Amino acid sequence: AHVVSLARAQRLAKLGDCRQFVMLSAAPDKQERFQALRARHGSRFAWHGSRPENWHSILRRGLRNASGTKFQLNGAAHGAGIYLSTMLSYSESYSQIQGPRGGRPAAAAPAP
Repeated sequence: AHVVSLARAQRLAKLGDCRQFVMLSAAPDKQERFQALRARHGSRFAWHGSRPENWHSILRRGLRNASGTKFQLNGAAHGAGIYLSTMLSYSESYSQIQGPRGGRPAAAAPAP
């Protein structure tokens, strides 16, 4: 797997002017199969919210189903599995970058 920077024309406008990247992890034959299925059925971006300390493992090993293990951090409202969302803000709330479940850390909370 390797990460490549997206050209400006390929970036998602909703994310503003930040640098954006895509991870290419498929072998050429799998990539060809994906492109054929994409041409036939279309595709969309889906986001996965995970803590920053998990991304090294995710990039090296891929997403792993942690349901029912000591590594599961959130519930499983729709059953065991790896959860994705088409809404960046929803997945971001699981990253805990802004604090648990998307809330602001106590020190950064605005005064009433």
